Amino acid sequence: MLEISFFSMIFWTFLPAGVANMAPVFVKKVQFLNSPIDFNLTFGGKRIFGDNKTWRGLIVGIMLAIVAVILQNVIYPPAFPTPNAIVWGFLLGGGALIGDLIKSFFKRRLNIAPGHILPVADQIDWIIGALVFTSFVHGWSWQVWVCAIVVFGVLHPLVNLAGYWMNIKENKF
Repeated sequence: MLEISFFSMIFWTFLPAGVANMAPVFVKKVQFLNSPIDFNLTFGGKRIFGDNKTWRGLIVGIMLAIVAVILQNVIYPPAFPTPNAIVWGFLLGGGALIGDLIKSFFKRRLNIAPGHILPVADQIDWIIGALVFTSFVHGWSWQVWVCAIVVFGVLHPLVNLAGYWMNIKENKF
């Protein structure tokens, strides 16, 4: 049976990925680097990612994940052995946001408009991306994979609802 400390360790370890995933919402009004990652290109007659995936969100998200890891190292060292904070933050943030980009690519192919939900995928795309990217420097057990996906898959819609109620997000999920 998994202990509560295992869940808290998973939460603490992958929290910077969650910060990266939320960051684009908080810098939405900033015009710096507000250009689509896909350069408005199409694939199969559809936008590759869409207008909501910008260089601003990608860069700020990764930077905030790095800052989060640095702060974590000051507050309480991570439970897993990691490379330096900049590399770890880059892997967590970059993985989370690339995971979200990949999901957006498939949403466009399925004719799901930006901002509309693709159940389950919208909740776990970013954590899977973070797990994949960090797997290059740390071999995660299957228990870590399952726990991270479940914990953050449940937390994601709750955080989105809170953001919606606080008028930070335009839609509930």
